[in-house]
Amino acid sequence: MTKGELHASRIKDYNTIAELKAEAVTAVRVTAGTARVEVLHEVPFTVTTVAVESAPWGQGHAPGKTLEVRQTGSTTVVAPDLAPLLVAGREYLLF
Repeated sequence: MTKGELHASRIKDYNTIAELKAEAVTAVRVTAGTARVEVLHEVPFTVTTVAVESAPWGQGHAPGKTLEVRQTGSTTVVAPDLAPLLVAGREYLLF
């Protein structure tokens, strides 16, 4: 199968965690679960369900709650200038 290529740019980059934390409303430690691909205007997005393990700061995300994380791209359409897709079973810290 041939892989497609997709290019996108972030709205804002952060140089340090301190800069990110200063603008973040909350942070959650999550474990990635199942993922599905949705296509909007011929652009694929991977939507991963994650389970909240803890919330180091912020409010509204209690352990056990699930969230959906939408990322540009899929396993068949790569986006080299974006973060890698979440992997099921791995833990992440989301801001």
